[in-house]
Formats: sequence, structure tokens, C-alpha cells
Amino acid sequence: MKITELRQKSAAELAELLTARQTRIDELLFLYRQKRVKNVKEQAWLKKDVARILTLQRSPL
Repeated sequence: MKITELRQKSAAELAELLTARQTRIDELLFLYRQKRVKNVKEQAWLKKDVARILTLQRSPL
């Protein structure tokens, strides 16, 4: 998700999106350990999304 799309979301939507992304990362780690992940780059994309969301939440408006 691009930073411009994230800036348009409210604080509640960002918090919900952050929780969803972190949950998905946990699921992928579990599947990776079982060698059942088809797209290994998805975890990197999700981590970058989490970093973008956290940056927006911590920055003053």
C-alpha cells in the first residue's frame, strides 16, 4: 500500500490495518516453517507496510 493511500485513512483505520498486517505476518511465519508459502516476498511487503503505518502513527500532523 502506498503512503499516499495511507495518509487518507483515519487513525482507527490505520490501527485496524496495522493489526491485520501483523496477523498476516504471523500466519506467513507459521506457513514458512511448514514450507507451505508460495510467495516468499509477501512477508517483506507486509513488513514495509507495517513500517509505513507506524511511521504515520508516530509523526505529528
